[in-house]
Amino acid sequence: MGAVPDADAPRLGVGSGTVVVVIGLVFLSPFVYVLWRNVDLGADVGEIIWDANTLHPLRRSLSLASTVALSSVVVGTGLAWLTIRTDLDRKSVV
Repeated sequence: MGAVPDADAPRLGVGSGTVVVVIGLVFLSPFVYVLWRNVDLGADVGEIIWDANTLHPLRRSLSLASTVALSSVVVGTGLAWLTIRTDLDRKSVV
């Protein structure tokens, strides 16, 4: 049996889903443009994508993103724990 939704819980409307899709398309458009131009010029897209000059920056970017995400989780969890467990002045502001 599924959980009963809370009547007071905020709901995402159609507008917010549209905004998410539009932002996703905006971020995806440079990749699609480069891909289209390469296909239009007759380049082998598979060779370009799997080339070492393409994969090396991609690997570094993914490594950096993973490191930043993990660091944020560690620091954020630590700060959240400290905020709850200690007697901070002006705790309500945080």
